[in-house]
Amino acid sequence: MDDPVAAACNLSEADLRRRGRDWRAVIDEALVEKHPVPGGARLTFRPRRSVVDDLVELVHAERACCGWASWTLTSTADAAVVDVTAEGERAQTVRSLFGVG
Repeated sequence: MDDPVAAACNLSEADLRRRGRDWRAVIDEALVEKHPVPGGARLTFRPRRSVVDDLVELVHAERACCGWASWTLTSTADAAVVDVTAEGERAQTVRSLFGVG
């Protein structure tokens, strides 16, 4: 398998596509910025209630299937922030997953 994201995920192909669509929907709706952090990526979203609800579900789902990474969600009045980090080479997998350079 040449795709590092698919290789690191334990979802079926159909579930992986569905999860990707769910992430794209919330990213398209509310992503403000994304950038690399040590060990992974930080995604900052507008703090709309519906966006935060979607992010809570997505982060919970990712923790269940991609336990090799650390998934945190912090929500304030100003932003909802998702930090995803992993050890070693998997940090680049995290960055690839979200298109972070």
